[in-house]
Amino acid sequence: MMSKQLLLVCGVFLSLVLHYAGGEAISLNTIEDLQKIGNDDAYPLNGAYALAGDIDATGTALWNDGAGFIPLGVYNYFTQSASFKGVLDGQGHVIIGLTINRPEEDFVGLFSYVGTGGTIRNLGIRGGTVTGRYRVGGLVAMSDGGIFEDCFVNVSVFGASLVGGLVGSQAYGTVRRCHAVGAVTGTDRYIGGLLGRNGEGLSNSLLLDCYSRITVTGGYEYVGGLVGINNSIIGNAYAAGGVTAGEEAVSIGGLAGENSGVVTGGYWDVEITGQDLSAGGTGRATVEMTAPHAGNTYVDWNFADTWIEDTGTQWNKGYPYLRATPPAPPHPADSNEDYRLVMSEAVAGIADWQYGESPMSFAIRAAYLWQRGEYYIYTGGGQPLCWDRP
Repeated sequence: MMSKQLLLVCGVFLSLVLHYAGGEAISLNTIEDLQKIGNDDAYPLNGAYALAGDIDATGTALWNDGAGFIPLGVYNYFTQSASFKGVLDGQGHVIIGLTINRPEEDFVGLFSYVGTGGTIRNLGIRGGTVTGRYRVGGLVAMSDGGIFEDCFVNVSVFGASLVGGLVGSQAYGTVRRCHAVGAVTGTDRYIGGLLGRNGEGLSNSLLLDCYSRITVTGGYEYVGGLVGINNSIIGNAYAAGGVTAGEEAVSIGGLAGENSGVVTGGYWDVEITGQDLSAGGTGRATVEMTAPHAGNTYVDWNFADTWIEDTGTQWNKGYPYLRATPPAPPHPADSNEDYRLVMSEAVAGIADWQYGESPMSFAIRAAYLWQRGEYYIYTGGGQPLCWDRP
């Protein structure tokens, strides 16, 4: 006869099997819950997860002696056994103020390594800093067969090589309907606004219906507004953020620094990126890319179901945005649009009011947000109270 202890263990095991097999997602309510994935037996790397609401991650700045959040999953050249192969559904929620500060480590991002079939969807990361060395991304450092849909980042990302706002390096897999805003800085090569590298090996790596308005600063080679290097397929995508690199840098482009794959329906803003050339895509002036866009721009893009034209210009500076991930307007004093009002920005907001360039109510709100902890969210209410603490 089985012991009570053995029966209990079997019962727990069976419940977990049914739990994951049935597709019932584990609810994530806090940043501590998210950190349990792959680090707690009840939160396996092949589990199904869903955010229950927006997650305040500002406290990660003090975690692990300043190193912050520990990236999820572990890269292994020979096996994907420690990669994330589960499903994380953000359900339209955002992670606010994430800090990962590991400049001497590789494979740094919210997820370190996503393997075949691993899926992240409907998730945003707004405000925060991700710092690593090789293969660094705001959402994912390295993907081997991952699927990323309807995700966005508005972060600052720093690294050496294979650095991207969303994904550092995607060997193969799919990135669909995603965008990036903020800043990406890489000191060496393969630096891109959305992906550092798209495609590696024989399998297709798809980048479809995406955009980058991130500011890209690269090193000496392969630097692009959307991707540093494209070895696979890009379709219907644009870049409209500043792109710069070292004085003697080579392979620098408005959309892609280097391209050995296929780019269709790709555009970059020649004026905003500061780049006349790109390895793939078509360059356009700002007036041609912003509403009402020129007839020879965004040709055959799906504005009925996928894209929205920013006719009011207050949402996305006049550039088209994705229906699934509409951008949130930043506070007028937030000069770098990182959803964090530091003292200098708050002071500038007061100066703008004094010189008659901004209403006093906005200046007061900027000072309030800075004094309360810098990070803020857009609540969708009436201005200026629509910008509030997480």
